[in-house]
Amino acid sequence: MAISTPRRRSSSSIRRVLLQRSAVDLLAATSAGATAQAPYRWFRRSGCDNARAVLEFWEAWGTRDEEAIMSYFSEDATYHNVPVAPIVGAVAIRATVQTFLQLFQSVRIETLSSAASGEVVHTERIDHFRVYNGNAVTLPVAGTLYMAGGKIYLWRDYFDLATFESQSGIRLGASTH
Repeated sequence: MAISTPRRRSSSSIRRVLLQRSAVDLLAATSAGATAQAPYRWFRRSGCDNARAVLEFWEAWGTRDEEAIMSYFSEDATYHNVPVAPIVGAVAIRATVQTFLQLFQSVRIETLSSAASGEVVHTERIDHFRVYNGNAVTLPVAGTLYMAGGKIYLWRDYFDLATFESQSGIRLGASTH
């Protein structure tokens, strides 16, 4: 018995479908009163826009610019490195970002794959950190980010805590829930 594999769509086929969907969305928006010059004011951010925002967010980490990083979070956001307790609210997330920036002299996030649907963006990546103690960290991560209005309101990262702690020399501690 032969096993069939699903036919993989070419990138041009995928682009064509996305363009067709965008054209339908634009037509619907303009008939509802949106102008052609600024249709995105009336659109809910698409999965593609959210995926692009997440990739830009990863780039912001590489700049080590706290304000740029924080500009992607909503005020009531939750950031959860799943092996440890969640961090809730922009003030607490900012304190965590500040701690990361103090511990790591460089951050590079290598995206292996991403998928987006509406407000949800899934990423598979390798996070590369250079710790101020001289240690290098290469950490495989799977993350899910939920976006609304161009802002992250929930970010969950899944990774092996023991790998992070052994490579970095930093103890994050076990989850409290």
